[in-house]
Amino acid sequence: GSSFLLILFFIGILYAAFPRYFSAYFRFSDWIHWEIKEEVLLKNAFAFPNLLVIFLLSLITASFSFYNGLLNQSQDSFFESQENLQRFLPAVGFIFSKTLLGFGLFVSRYFVYKLFTNLFRLPHIADAHYFKSIQANLQFFIVLFGLLSLFSVYMGPMYSVNLTYVSYLITGYFLLRAIYFFQVFRRSYQVNQLSLLAYLFLMEGQVMVFGLRELIFPEYM
Repeated sequence: GSSFLLILFFIGILYAAFPRYFSAYFRFSDWIHWEIKEEVLLKNAFAFPNLLVIFLLSLITASFSFYNGLLNQSQDSFFESQENLQRFLPAVGFIFSKTLLGFGLFVSRYFVYKLFTNLFRLPHIADAHYFKSIQANLQFFIVLFGLLSLFSVYMGPMYSVNLTYVSYLITGYFLLRAIYFFQVFRRSYQVNQLSLLAYLFLMEGQVMVFGLRELIFPEYM
């Protein structure tokens, strides 16, 4: 519940202070139109609004990771213990550390994209790939987090959500995302399609195996 409110708070800041960035990152119609509209946003990957979005995405993944860790403990003892207040600070520390870890990983992806697009002779798609990956992750994980939060509230605190099925859903999302990226970049840029396919196979495959899944579900790796 606290994470839900905190995430809403940062979404509100993005909406109020940076409406153009908000509309770009939450434009769900991009999944249908297969195009890149916000060329201006690509010119400065580390502008403050972009960093705010990356922090928001990191916070969402940290909240998923905390909930996954909670379910791997004895849930009854957690909710019935009278020492829960003593767990508050470690919980905050866990989410904060995971948020920083996620933030560092998301920022470093930009340099990884730069490196491998040069190796595959696709340098002009690095910024677009970074923007689209952040946009797609933000849209997917906010929707997923919102649905799981509402479902958990409806079912009550003693109900344990089976995150194994959620991990399968995330894997399916990454597969769909790879196909989506291939279509977007193929339509938006003049590229060698075999090079693009090999590049996305390497980069998106790495994300599926060692990326966000490991950050959220390390026990499944």
